[in-house]
This record gives sequence, structure tokens and C-alpha cells, in this order.
Amino acid sequence: MKSILITLLFISTIAFAQVNQIGNLQDVYTLKNDIELSASYNSKNVKGSPFLHSEYQNIKIKGVMMKGKYNANRDYIEVDNKGEIIFFVPSMEHRYDVLFTDINETYRAFEYENLKFGFFKILAKKDKAFLLTRQFVQFSPEKKPKNNFEILKPAKFERKKDVNYIKLSDKDIVIELPTRKSKFLKVFNSKSNDIKNFIKKEKLAIISCYDATFASMLANTEVDALLVGDSLGTKVKGRKDILNVTINEILYHTRAVRNGSNSLPIIADMPTQSYDKKSSALITQKLSLIRSLATKSACAVPQGFTR
Repeated sequence: MKSILITLLFISTIAFAQVNQIGNLQDVYTLKNDIELSASYNSKNVKGSPFLHSEYQNIKIKGVMMKGKYNANRDYIEVDNKGEIIFFVPSMEHRYDVLFTDINETYRAFEYENLKFGFFKILAKKDKAFLLTRQFVQFSPEKKPKNNFEILKPAKFERKKDVNYIKLSDKDIVIELPTRKSKFLKVFNSKSNDIKNFIKKEKLAIISCYDATFASMLANTEVDALLVGDSLGTKVKGRKDILNVTINEILYHTRAVRNGSNSLPIIADMPTQSYDKKSSALITQKLSLIRSLATKSACAVPQGFTR
């Protein structure tokens, strides 16, 4: 009888610990009320979504399986814990890994300013050092016309460019990685010369290419690889940005480049927001076709897939 009681106590303790981990994440009602204050934010007329995931994904927090999706505008993970909707917000007390198991992406709260925390996606880690990226969706309220020459601009959510950070093992606060090489090297202080020498030694010549003619010209040069990037939206299609490039367009130009060169590796971008759970099977087939066309290639996959 004693052993049974001990066993029941052990099981109930584990169950309580799991509920406590999820139930006491933060004052979820305050966060929910803040969101509901803005009527335009939740309006059906708003274009786009604050969430990176169109539907709930399978997630795991401290070994507990649930459903969740990341709101990259308000920086919280909306969690469906067996029918109960709660909000997991980044905080010092709850820096748990949130693993999106279907797409193999992990998020964790990191300190980006003194006592200010945000969710970052972990790109790589070694010991206590992390390479991170921060994702953001911007909300723009409705803009009414001021005169007869202007038109109504509806409220919208717009995905902004990801920003990369590094968490050094001896630092508490993450550091934004500059895009300029001179500023980038300063981040690493005493190791900057070693990194500079490594970059010089390991530098690759990768050229953007979108058609067979240019690919055939580059095949006999010292170029290391060809890149079919989503920049074709602005460089080839004449659009104002790269956000509307489709996977079909990437596939078309990858096929053209492969026809022009069979020897060079091809890097084919997966365009931004190309992954959608509803069409994941179709995307997987097209990704396989891209890989079959781009033999010896690496496919850069910004969302939804792993290499």
C-alpha cells in the first residue's frame, strides 16, 4: 500500500509540475486585454497576419506536447494546451526551448536589452554560444485618404526582414550582427583577426544567375557556385521587393540555370513565406524537383524546411 501511495504521489507531482510550468508562464490576461484594446488590430479587414504560422503547429515545451503558433508582432507564442488558450511570453523566469516539432525550429527567450527579453529562433549553438535570428511582423494601421488624389490604404500586417544576432558564452545580452564586414569583425574583439583571416581563406565566389545563357558563360570561370535567389523579384521581374516571389518562379529559373551549366553547384532560395501547412505536400514535391535539377546543390530554406 505504501509503495502504491508513493507511486501515485510521484505521478501527481509530475503532472502538477507540467501544469505549473505552463500555467504560470505569465499574466496571460493582461496580454490578452492589451491585444483586444485595438479594434483595428483584430479587424477582419486587416490584410495579412501577425502569426508566422497560419495554423497551430505541434510544439514541445519542457517535454510537454501542445499546439502553438508564434505572433511575431506582439512577440508571444499562442498555445493551445488541450483546449485552453494561453500566451507564452518571453521572460527571465521562463527561458524554455519551444520546439516546433513539425518544422524542427526552436525558439527561446533571450535578453536583448537590460532586463528586456524577446523570442529568437535558434539557428545554431555550441556550448553556451548561440547564433540567432529575430523575426518581426509590422502592423500598419488603416490610412484614410486626405484628398481626392489619395486612396484608402487598409490596415495590414507585413513581414519584415529577419535580423541576425549572436549570444556569446561570456555575455548575457545578445548582440546584433552588423551586415558590414568592418562592424561585423568588431563584435568579436580579440578574435576579429582570426575571423578575418578565416574569411579571406575560405571565401567563395557565388554569383547570382537566372538564365541558361549566363550560366553557360560562368561554367568555365573560377566561380564556385551559382545562386538562384529571390532577388529575381527585383532584378528580373522588376518588382519593388522580393516578398511576392513564388516557388514556381524559383523552380523555373533553377531549371534554366541547370540547363546552362551541369558542372557548378546551384543554390536555390526558397522564397519568403513559401511554406504553408495546407500545401506542404506540394511544396515538398517542388523542393525535391529543385534538388533533382540542382545536382550538387544546396537549397537555402528560410522557412518551414530543413536541409
